[in-house]
Amino acid sequence: MINKGTITLSFDCEGKWGMIDSNSDWVNNISNESLVEVYKYILDVLNFYDIPATFAFVGALTEKKETFMELNQSHLTGYSHKKWINLAIKKINENEDGWFAPKLLELVKNEKKHEIASHSYSHTPFNKLNIDEALIELSLVKKWSEKNKINCQSFIF
Repeated sequence: MINKGTITLSFDCEGKWGMIDSNSDWVNNISNESLVEVYKYILDVLNFYDIPATFAFVGALTEKKETFMELNQSHLTGYSHKKWINLAIKKINENEDGWFAPKLLELVKNEKKHEIASHSYSHTPFNKLNIDEALIELSLVKKWSEKNKINCQSFIF
């Protein structure tokens, strides 16, 4: 008897959240429109080959800007969060395109065959968080998953 292996294909869904500490010019090319176009292409390829995948979303990417800003002011108030998030807010205020794209989560959810996982809420590196900040981040992930009716089984950090 031959045992078959299992492969997990996983995508980190972060938009510009994954580039907070990058000053590369190409980051400016990331837009909501380009993200939707790329996600549609990826989903088409996965559907063509009938391949399920894991899409690990940064919660903030799937929010409206106003929702994120409210949560930031009330929850992401620790030293490490502030230090990280202030970099993002500066860039968001310059150009919010590519930071908030709720359509991406909708595209993946509509497929009903892919796992939706968490890639944190704010993309703040967990190795920079103290225990209280990490618990806040996990609490926000839980609220995000409940609000979006997602049963998160995986957490990619």
